Amino acid sequence: MQVPTSSSRYCRLCYAVLPDAQSTEAELCERCARIWSTFPKAPRVEASQPDAASYGKAGFTGEQLHSDASAPGEGGVDPDRPRWGPGTGIIIWAVSVAAITLIPLVLLMPFVVVWFFNHQQPGVPTDVIERDLANWVKGPTSVLVQLVATMIAHLITIGVCWWVVTARSTQPFWASLGWKLDSRSVAVTAGLIAIVVPGVLVLDSLLTRLIPQPTESLFEEMLKTGKAVRLTVAVLAVFTAPLVEEVVYRGVLYSGLRKKLSPVPAIAIVSLLFTSVHLLQYWGAWAGVLGLAVLSFVLTGIRAKTRSLFPCFAIHTVHNTIGAIAIIVSGR
Repeated sequence: MQVPTSSSRYCRLCYAVLPDAQSTEAELCERCARIWSTFPKAPRVEASQPDAASYGKAGFTGEQLHSDASAPGEGGVDPDRPRWGPGTGIIIWAVSVAAITLIPLVLLMPFVVVWFFNHQQPGVPTDVIERDLANWVKGPTSVLVQLVATMIAHLITIGVCWWVVTARSTQPFWASLGWKLDSRSVAVTAGLIAIVVPGVLVLDSLLTRLIPQPTESLFEEMLKTGKAVRLTVAVLAVFTAPLVEEVVYRGVLYSGLRKKLSPVPAIAIVSLLFTSVHLLQYWGAWAGVLGLAVLSFVLTGIRAKTRSLFPCFAIHTVHNTIGAIAIIVSGR
């Protein structure tokens, strides 16, 4: 503890005694200086003389500043008050949807053209060619191409998120999204995994029994294409999908919405958009759709409560890993 003397200098905001070696340029203690940086619209601190009154007019006091000291993440960055807003969050979500929709189509198009010219024969009716092409598109080669394209779409999405969040490499990426990875966060995450993952799996099982599935979903049809397809789906589900989806939905999108909205509507919007993206893939499997909606609501609620993205990513990864193992073992 620094003992005040007659020549001591004090922090302009909390009036803590400043160390003798500290620069006098800002006259702020290290703690206040770090948190002050998170309030870009606050009045500028002049180096001439302490003026606590002017700071109080801005709506903050030294006591309030220190009472919220635990709110920001690493480096004093608050993930619930990012530099981007709701509009940017929605745009990033739209870019991610466009990427996983358009990139597979673009990458598949050359294969379709080659197949068409190789199978076009004089006298063969057009409807026969169209039927054979539709069957080929559902075949293993075409599906594998689409899955590889989805991986590329994931990489592009992460790159766009990094560009926006870091303001072209001038801001921290993980800290801005609320990614906290320390001993306490790991312990909390382990406890949440032990509770949430079994709970979601039990709920999925109950929903499957309660809600009949009249038709086979596109996802289930795809899994029947072949072993290579199932393995590729498992890799996507474990290694890329959880990271990309958490960065987009619970990271960029939720943080942007939270800047202007309270937690409840922000959680609802994120869960609605997350579910809508998976709707076509699971069309007909309404139990699975409802299960995804619940999973998203729980994960976004955890993000809101813990202010950390890491537990969401860990839970999502474990949940998908169990599903991936089931796909490989069951062969469907």
